[in-house]
Amino acid sequence: ALLAQAVTHLPSNVSKVRGGGRWNQHAMGSCCKRLVEQWRKERAEVQLLNEGKWVEVFGSSSNRCLKDWLAFSAFRLVLAFIITAILCFDVHGDARMGVADCYLVYLSRWVLLSQVLYFWLAFGTAWRVGLMASGVVPKAERMPLYVKATWVVQDITLPAAVLASSLFWTCVVPFKQSHIDTRSYFTHGVDAVLVILDMAVSRQPYYLRHAANVGIVLVVYVLFTLSYYAAGGTDCRGHRSIYKLLDWGHPWTTALLVGPVVVGAPSLNFLFWFMISQCFPRTYQDDIPA
Repeated sequence: ALLAQAVTHLPSNVSKVRGGGRWNQHAMGSCCKRLVEQWRKERAEVQLLNEGKWVEVFGSSSNRCLKDWLAFSAFRLVLAFIITAILCFDVHGDARMGVADCYLVYLSRWVLLSQVLYFWLAFGTAWRVGLMASGVVPKAERMPLYVKATWVVQDITLPAAVLASSLFWTCVVPFKQSHIDTRSYFTHGVDAVLVILDMAVSRQPYYLRHAANVGIVLVVYVLFTLSYYAAGGTDCRGHRSIYKLLDWGHPWTTALLVGPVVVGAPSLNFLFWFMISQCFPRTYQDDIPA
């Protein structure tokens, strides 16, 4: 019904012809135009952020219960402690099983470490910016390096956490012959929820142009697994392949499976960008003049 209604109310300059040729052409052109406009808008906003607007954007929450910078900082501190506890729980589990030496060969561990880094950076940013907004410390006009680092790591952790959890439950769990460890629910579920929750209540901008960040990390990880395989490395059970679907003993099959994931991962940024800019009632753009 919604689709029929949308078709009924098409703009007059869109022709509904057999096969939808002109309609599709118009839609594609509109989409490309929207992306170009968004790209230009993001460039202009980055300039405004560097001219002092970053304090209002990175140091406050969209949630009315967290409007006070102390409350927002405390919220992020709690998230930082939770994600750190998950990391300690995970490392302790591997150490108890005697497989801690291969802890870092798995993608989910890379993601978990990036989440720990992000939440502590996010807490430090919220705290420092709150002090600036309160006049306790001098306000920096240009965006400091630690804020930029928080922004970059955020761009990586949000899509990476969702991607790692999705791949684990769809591509790894079906092939597991043993029971699922309790830790997996925390390292492939709870951690992703924490990152999404932080994004939902923060006012940090999330740009389409930053899609390459997570793609670069995935390429680095794939190259790492290839080098690790070439060096004779194994997973914690002595298998030559870290994941069954990432077996460099069958390079062409692996390339066909991994290629779409690496190329498609940045497209998750479009999903999150849409959710953040369209689905949440607040946007940081309220502070940025058009």
